[in-house]
Parts: sequence; structure tokens; C-alpha cells
Amino acid sequence: MKETLNILIVDDEQNYRDELSEFLTDNQFIVETAAAPSEAIRLLISKDIDVVILDIKLPEMDGLEFLRLIKKDHPDT
Repeated sequence: MKETLNILIVDDEQNYRDELSEFLTDNQFIVETAAAPSEAIRLLISKDIDVVILDIKLPEMDGLEFLRLIKKDHPDT
């Protein structure tokens, strides 16, 4: 069983990503961050991501549309 979750934060607001990343890292999670869906997709492909924290309003595509893409292409996330 995996002890630590790998979390991906996708948000175009740098301050939000930084604050949430710091909080989660301080609580022993492994954290990756992305400012846009295209960056997040590269991380989902290259890293073992367990949880995605996703903003609804993103550049490139709507957050709900991106959530559908994640569920389709990465169903274990």
C-alpha cells in the first residue's frame, strides 16, 4: 500500500498554487503544480499522480472539460 499521495495542483494563479503546495508538502504529500492543462497533461503522463486539485477557470480549456479528459485518459487518478 502506498504511504504518500502524489497530488497535482492545476491553477493559473501562482499564489494559490504556491500556498496550497506549501501546505500539502508540509503535511507529507508529494506535490506537482501546473499553470495550464497542457502542462498538467505532461505531468499526468510522466508522473504517478493520485489526486488532481483542479481550478474550474483555466487557460486553454474549461476545468470541467479538463476533468472529463483526466477521467477518460487517467481513470485511476
